[in-house]
Amino acid sequence: MEDIKPLLLGGGRVLKGAGCIRKIGKEASRFAKRVLCVAGDTSWALVKDNLKYSFDAANIEMVRYRFTGYCTEKTTDEIASVVKREHTALVIGIGGGKGLDAAKLGAMKAHTRVLTVPTSAATCAAYAPLSVLYDEKGAAMGPVFLRDEMAGVIIDTEIISRSPVRYLKAGIADAMAKEGEMYFSLSHMTEAEKMNLPSLGLHLAQMNNCKYLSTHPDDPEAVSDLIYTNIVMTGLVSCYAMGSKQLAVAHAFYDAFTHCYRTQRDTFLHGEIIACAIGVQLRVNGYDQKEIEKIADFFISLDLPVTLADLNIPLDRESIDLLISKIWEIAGIEDPLIRKRISDGVFTVRGQVD
Repeated sequence: MEDIKPLLLGGGRVLKGAGCIRKIGKEASRFAKRVLCVAGDTSWALVKDNLKYSFDAANIEMVRYRFTGYCTEKTTDEIASVVKREHTALVIGIGGGKGLDAAKLGAMKAHTRVLTVPTSAATCAAYAPLSVLYDEKGAAMGPVFLRDEMAGVIIDTEIISRSPVRYLKAGIADAMAKEGEMYFSLSHMTEAEKMNLPSLGLHLAQMNNCKYLSTHPDDPEAVSDLIYTNIVMTGLVSCYAMGSKQLAVAHAFYDAFTHCYRTQRDTFLHGEIIACAIGVQLRVNGYDQKEIEKIADFFISLDLPVTLADLNIPLDRESIDLLISKIWEIAGIEDPLIRKRISDGVFTVRGQVD
């Protein structure tokens, strides 16, 4: 029998607009009368008053789990345990990527649904049906694919617009990695595997990148659309790529970076590290130098890192060889030609050496 896998398209229902957080009670009431909210202190302060008002209006009881740190096995086990102990029938993740990932995975472990409320547009975590797991020291361990899509996604553009524009810019870089990664995936698929969803994912990623290159996050009229593209349209690309090699070189670079450079890892946002990694991915893909420079110039206009020097890591040969070998390991790259392209790409984006 053919191995048939379900297609999960992120959010069962997506609400987007200024003030739509006030509809959360009605959305949550479709699933539960008692909910667990997973949120860090900063995110909680942004939403708690609106949550209380909306939940009271919908006669929903609320319990909070205070999220800190990373999406780890320990944290997600704790969330699942609280769900069972408090008899909550819905988990609501509120915050940035790591907190949302923890809420999603904790809900899956507890066999309950999850609704997400992003407070920034730095990643597509609110929509993508996967969680990136970290160890207790903050090194990325790779993705865990979820059994179900989100019960809903509430994108309150008023709340997200309060976050520093740095987060929006980082989300653009994270989103723009998808085209190069999908291209890499398709180049390693059979003709039959290329049909339908992966090809559609590449076309969608290309469309998103065209939008980014013709828009600027400093334009107030563009912000709402960019928020939606960072979260939903980019999340859709991830959905179409599920089970492929889409988490290829650029995100393997990020994972390797979190293992090799802990101090720098905590200084930069996920998308900022990815911005540098895209230069490596495109070189591995064999993109034209003019196209690579066009994207690098765009990132520079957004004050995003494009070299290892920009990321403040040691630039000696031993340090960079360690990074390269970790990328090979995480991406599962055995092909000598691709390994060489990765090595050459990393050294090309090294930057100024004193």
